[in-house]
Amino acid sequence: HGRKIMRSPLSSPLSSPLSSPIGEAGSFSPRSITGLAAWYDVSDGASLTFNSTRISAVADKSGNGNNQVNATANQQPLYVAGAINGLPVIYCGDDGTTRYLSCPDNATMNFTEFAAFAVVQRKADLGANENIFGKWKPTGNLREFRMIVNNSEAYAGQVTADGSSVRAANTSGTISLNVSEIWDFSTTDTTHIRSARNHGTDGTQTMTSIFAGAAPLN
Repeated sequence: HGRKIMRSPLSSPLSSPLSSPIGEAGSFSPRSITGLAAWYDVSDGASLTFNSTRISAVADKSGNGNNQVNATANQQPLYVAGAINGLPVIYCGDDGTTRYLSCPDNATMNFTEFAAFAVVQRKADLGANENIFGKWKPTGNLREFRMIVNNSEAYAGQVTADGSSVRAANTSGTISLNVSEIWDFSTTDTTHIRSARNHGTDGTQTMTSIFAGAAPLN
């Protein structure tokens, strides 16, 4: 519940409510996924580095060392225990300021196909594209893929084939504040991407490939 899973692959529950550490005895573990790139489990307190009520790092439990970090205090997301249905969450825009964690690029982060989902509750309107998850750095044409709330207040999945030209699969309807939703984003084959809200089939778009740039995973 609340995981983002990449099929190249990567698992990340950032910005998602979780109840107990995933991968305990007798349960599914992301480590069983062939070629796992990273696993971020914010329900596991031992994986988190705290700066008072904010998070400065989430350790990668895959064994690959792809840790999510941010040493700048005024950019660190807020950790709130019992925020949604009694479960903890990380707020990446709790006061209208963009806050994030980041993992530097490396070869394990070069995705040619993927399937991702996030349980998200939008807390503030930042008045611009709101990045949820992905590898996306406009400077130097290092865009690759991302999940966002776009300028039209809708959820969208975006990819680029060259680090610059954007192909977007937009969903319908405005994303309200303080409402939990499940957002999906995936490649359906080698030439199409798909985005959806709450398991609907809301948006598709053609693509040629996914750019393997050097953007960090944020």
